[in-house]
Amino acid sequence: MRILKRLLKEADGSLEMIFSKAFSEKNKKFEIEDAVILGFFEDMVRKIDSLISLLDAEKLVSIDLITRSIFESYIYLKLLLLKDRRLYAKSYIASQKMKEFSMFNSLIAENKDGVKIRKLLGKRIEEIKIDIKFEAEEKLNKIQLQFSDVFEKRGKNQNWYNLDGKTKNFEQLCRKLDLVAEYELVYRILSSEVHSMDVMKRWRFEPNQVYVLEGFTNNEMNISTVKKFLLEAINDLYTFYGLMKELKDFNVLLSLNYRLSRSK
Repeated sequence: MRILKRLLKEADGSLEMIFSKAFSEKNKKFEIEDAVILGFFEDMVRKIDSLISLLDAEKLVSIDLITRSIFESYIYLKLLLLKDRRLYAKSYIASQKMKEFSMFNSLIAENKDGVKIRKLLGKRIEEIKIDIKFEAEEKLNKIQLQFSDVFEKRGKNQNWYNLDGKTKNFEQLCRKLDLVAEYELVYRILSSEVHSMDVMKRWRFEPNQVYVLEGFTNNEMNISTVKKFLLEAINDLYTFYGLMKELKDFNVLLSLNYRLSRSK
């Protein structure tokens, strides 16, 4: 896991480097697509940090879930670095605003579900309306107007990456990016924990006795796949932002670390 930790250390400093060298006054302006691209990268980095902490503490139950989530961010990052970056970035932000709209709309809905939600929160509908200052029709119209170019390509409730009308789910997105092998290995296999399909693996039954197991998992697959994703993400970002000298220095340092780890 030494190489993964070294990659994480590089990733921690890479965002600051990108901002200082790629977005100085003499260079490119920080655009909406940069915010989403670097946001997904930051999400990867923070989740990998959590994964390493769990592995160091030998708390292995949730590492499949985190690995799966890292893979999702990696895939979204790959998509955003291809083409139509601004439109995809706007589509992602539009999807987040629609989720926010749906959530707030549920809070003030005058139906049985709305009543149950407000009861759970201990709030009256008038209090919520004052707190969130939410007018459903006005909010929806504003989103539709702001992201009209996005909604010309997809429906409001479709996945944000379905701008071609052919990428309706995550598997199809992975196929589009020619990453179906990674999808089968990482996403489909690790989905069992996310959907609680492996719950019986936590027990062992013997005549007249039941044992709770700590849970065994082979974390080498998690480490190797996450290491691959993070390495490719760093390479992709440095290349995208024109940091070729920094990329060369990074690869030299990584090679030295790999040789040292192999010699021990």
